[in-house]
Amino acid sequence: MRPASRSAIARLLLALPLGLALSASAWAQSWPSKPLRVIVPGAPGTSPDLLARTIAQYLTPRLGQQIVVANQPGAGGNLGHGTAAKAVPDGYTLLVTSDQLSINESLFKDLPFHAVNSFIPVVQAITLLTALVIALTALTVDLLYYAVDPRVRKRGLQ
Repeated sequence: MRPASRSAIARLLLALPLGLALSASAWAQSWPSKPLRVIVPGAPGTSPDLLARTIAQYLTPRLGQQIVVANQPGAGGNLGHGTAAKAVPDGYTLLVTSDQLSINESLFKDLPFHAVNSFIPVVQAITLLTALVIALTALTVDLLYYAVDPRVRKRGLQ
């Protein structure tokens, strides 16, 4: 077997990026070729629903395909999660969910999906902070002092 000439190697090195660029552009143009479905495991008007509709409105003109938001509330989100998990894995069904996906894993047994193995994360769209709030009354003020001030804990609530 004879060694390759310099000109053959140069032609190969020049053709390789061109071939990769052409194949990448052809692949990128083939998706999406049909409308996308976004499943929201909650009622219309909830935070995940509003997020899904905002993203759909932004992406529809950029992708050149319609994005249909399908709300599927029920069973703490498990109906929508199950529908998304059973969808054909072709990239045309997306799921917009919240922490309920991982929380439900510990609350329900025998789910038709697994929070980690059934889904592939695409993007973290938003970060939400959660706060515990109570009505402000004299009792709640006393309880708050009791919780944070060790002197109040020693003498007890009055």
